[in-house]
Amino acid sequence: MDAFPPSAEPPHGVVPPEPPAPPSQTRRVAWNTGVQALARAVAIGLGLLTTVVLTRYLGVEGYGDYVTVAVYVTAFAVVVDWGTATVLVRELATRGPDAHALVGRALGLRVLIAVGVSAVAAALLPLLYGGADAERVRIGALVALPFLAFGAVATTISAFFQSQLQMGRVAAAELAGQAAATGLVVGLAALGRGFYEIILAFALSSAVFAAIMVALARRRVSLAPRYDRDAWRSLALASAPLGAALVVNAVYFRADALLLSLLRGSREVGIYGVAYRFVEVAVPFSHFLVLALFPLLSAAAANRAWTALHRGLQRGMDVLVVVAVPLVVGTIAVAPALVPLVVGDRYEESVLPVRIVMPAAGLLFLTWLASYLLVAVGRQADVLRLNVGALVLNVALNVALIPPYGPVGAAAVKTASEAALLGGTLFLVQRRTGFVPSPAVPARALPAGAAMLAVMLVLDVGFVLQLAAGTAVYTAALVALRVPSRLGLRELLGPAR
Repeated sequence: MDAFPPSAEPPHGVVPPEPPAPPSQTRRVAWNTGVQALARAVAIGLGLLTTVVLTRYLGVEGYGDYVTVAVYVTAFAVVVDWGTATVLVRELATRGPDAHALVGRALGLRVLIAVGVSAVAAALLPLLYGGADAERVRIGALVALPFLAFGAVATTISAFFQSQLQMGRVAAAELAGQAAATGLVVGLAALGRGFYEIILAFALSSAVFAAIMVALARRRVSLAPRYDRDAWRSLALASAPLGAALVVNAVYFRADALLLSLLRGSREVGIYGVAYRFVEVAVPFSHFLVLALFPLLSAAAANRAWTALHRGLQRGMDVLVVVAVPLVVGTIAVAPALVPLVVGDRYEESVLPVRIVMPAAGLLFLTWLASYLLVAVGRQADVLRLNVGALVLNVALNVALIPPYGPVGAAAVKTASEAALLGGTLFLVQRRTGFVPSPAVPARALPAGAAMLAVMLVLDVGFVLQLAAGTAVYTAALVALRVPSRLGLRELLGPAR
């Protein structure tokens, strides 16, 4: 099901001009991105409240156990996904309403996979965490495993709304799930309840997310899980390269925390878990734009509209760079004040890992978009090869650096690995589509970010005023360098015609 069979490689050299994207379509991408960003901003507040409660209530080692459980279970969630949700979006975006029957078939396949993967995850726990000191991790992971089935239901339905450029509904459902998790955690901590009940709260919050998604979609598309051997086989085969890549990427993405838990213990995981929490908060902002663009990139690839494909990719990269720079710079500058404010004084060792690992978040912004472009043009196998290489590099460096340097070493490896992965992804994007990114916006955003960092480091007026001053300097620099006009904000925000 490659979008580019051998006879359909994208042309190089002169490409006939194509009409610009309809303003209404551009506005829909902007709307989807904006509404998800707004929902995410609220979710960040709820997530930070949850982190504040957990880090203080559980302590460093208890929070380390919680992070280990979360990392373990979410790693298997990627196996359940197996790339089927992304391929489903591509099929729904390119085949139109006649493909809607695929939703029920995909739902049946993914629920079945979730049950099998849950059994495997439970069986592996005694092998990986078999000691008496790891009992809390073993039992906590078992309690959390229902998350896999609920997540399979929610993300399958999300694929339908993504293909329709209606991600606002998904954002609302995710926000409701986050609100449920925060409310349950705060309530359980206030009542003095135990570790396992807190883990159960997060499994229940995923059930809330799934239930809302079912309620939103049941009148619009058939959700009855269906057994269809031919459709399952076709979907599984089309998803296989991407699924393997996602599994490898999940191991790569979580190898640092898993190796810390095995080589250094729960306390080190707790220190690094706080640092990585800042990355987890930042990265979804890029995902919103990527999810909104993906159906359009897929349609452009299917129609061999190379100019539209390149234009959409360049616009997306420019926006992501402009957003990533202040997120990274601002967090690095205020980390000494922000970390103890969020998680307490016991986590002061997390400040340096936060500063080292935050550039990885900015690099991830661009890697995700470039990776989705490869999927849009049917090059899932390239994504797999890239992630295998990144995993080998990541594990080798972590094994070498975690024993002597602990969380600091893991943070350095994460940033170095992301830089290598982004370079490889952009190289293959150029090879497969002929796209060469323009440096015009990054060449302006990076100096603006440097000015922001300098101002924030010089000022000693509290991190809130530091952020305000830094943001003002960054924005003024962007305007002076005419970045908004290069992003086409007038087209994005102007009235649809």
